[in-house]
Amino acid sequence: MGNFSDRMLTLIFAFLTLTSVAAPQGSPAGGKPSGLADYSVMVLGDTHYDSDNPEKFHAQCIKNQKGNLKPNLRSQFARNVKMWAGPSQRMLEASAKCVSTNTVFALQLGDLIQGDCDSAAVHTQYLAEATALLESTYPGLPIVTVCGNHDIRDSKSKTGAAKTYCQFMFPYLTRQLSALGAPPVTRTTFGFRLGPDLWIFADFNVGARDLGVIKKLLAANEDARYTFFCSHGPVIPSDVSSKNYSRRWFFLGAPQNDEQRRKMRALFAKRNTIVLCGHLHVLEYKDWFGDGGRITEMVLSSMITRTEAEPQVVCDSPAKYGDWPEGTKKTAETDAIDALFDEYHPGLKERYAAKAGGHYVLHVSDSGVTVDYYGLDTTAPTKTFKLR
Repeated sequence: MGNFSDRMLTLIFAFLTLTSVAAPQGSPAGGKPSGLADYSVMVLGDTHYDSDNPEKFHAQCIKNQKGNLKPNLRSQFARNVKMWAGPSQRMLEASAKCVSTNTVFALQLGDLIQGDCDSAAVHTQYLAEATALLESTYPGLPIVTVCGNHDIRDSKSKTGAAKTYCQFMFPYLTRQLSALGAPPVTRTTFGFRLGPDLWIFADFNVGARDLGVIKKLLAANEDARYTFFCSHGPVIPSDVSSKNYSRRWFFLGAPQNDEQRRKMRALFAKRNTIVLCGHLHVLEYKDWFGDGGRITEMVLSSMITRTEAEPQVVCDSPAKYGDWPEGTKKTAETDAIDALFDEYHPGLKERYAAKAGGHYVLHVSDSGVTVDYYGLDTTAPTKTFKLR
């Protein structure tokens, strides 16, 4: 792990640099960026933090289902027990060893927790325990997490899990990001200027609701060196699932958002946006050109469900992007999804997808942007992706 005092000096420098340029949510940046040209960010994908005893966080959910858990909940709880019985802790310990003196914050890309508490008090405790674990993993680094679907999930959707998340996370993120001179966090979509770069963190659960915030941040920071867009769900649709709803489950992916999706795609392309996301529990790289620009997307997973650090490659070219598994019954719904993928396929110049899980380091400098993938609990990069 990097020297703590050196990291604190880096954060102090970042604060002094950013105080005059941090962009309030939906407001102009208020100044020209300077300094902090070379930095790194620790990144985790989905973690689904949980206990080795499902009753700890999910007792009320189990009770509400009268002990007869839905198959998906039963399998997810069992999966989480295996991950958090050791493998996921070892992954975090390895990630901590990869922090360097130029690391400025740690980013988690949603589904921090499993959810399914059916109790506001337990949900709050759950979030507190998970964020405390990240703080202990990355001492002295601000923690940023985006809202995932599990972070606000309960079995009946009547306990106000989203409200509970906001009540805990807004003050938590505000405290964490004060070290970077970022404005207070008052909604699940927010952003700030980090030196010469714009960072936007979007809640993909809310559809088009927060597009005004995103548009204002983009407009107010047209001089940004790089634009990073962080969302739990991807911006470019993925075909890693053969389920109709899954292929539409991305940022603005619902059919009723098609017009807004195309407009936002053009805005992101114009800025040559770099997208960091999770949700799919795979490792995926997509480089798309269209709408007069470029969108480069990394889907990252920290689900430690495999025993091999090396990725199990599913594809390494765009050739079969959007294809259905052999034997898929075609319907009007699958035809509509084919039309969706036809919008993206011509512009997809590079694509890589693999079954993989681990931790990541994003490196940002004038010379480019790269992501190092560390398989499982390794401390040497398994694979490096060049984004810029």
